[in-house]
Amino acid sequence: MKRQLIILLAAVTFTVAMVPKLRRAVNLEEELRQTMESSASTAASEDATSATLQICKPETPCAWSIYVNRQKIIDTNIVNSYCNCKVGTECQFDEDDENLNAFIHRCRPTNHNEDKTES
Repeated sequence: MKRQLIILLAAVTFTVAMVPKLRRAVNLEEELRQTMESSASTAASEDATSATLQICKPETPCAWSIYVNRQKIIDTNIVNSYCNCKVGTECQFDEDDENLNAFIHRCRPTNHNEDKTES
C-alpha cells in the first residue's frame, strides 16, 4: 500500500512539473527589442559606469535570452554587464544554443539599409 502511494505521489508530482506556466501571448521579437533598447538607454545614462566597461569582442555575447525548452517562450533576458557594444554596432540575435535553452546575442554592425526600406 505504501509503495503504491509513493508511486502515485511521484507520478502526480512529475505530471504537475511538466505542465507549462500559463503565460500571456507576447510578441517575442518586440519584447526582446524593448529589453535591448532599455538596456542601451540605461547604459547611456550611466556615463561614468560605461566609461569603465570594456567593448565586447565579436565572439563575446552581449546578451542572452533564456527560453522555455519546447515553446521557446522567453523567460529571462540577461544583458552582459561587463562589456558594451562599440559605437556603430548593436546587440543582435546571433545563435540559438539549444543546450543552454538560450538565444545568444552578439554585437553586430548596425544595418542602416533596413531603416531606409522601412520608411
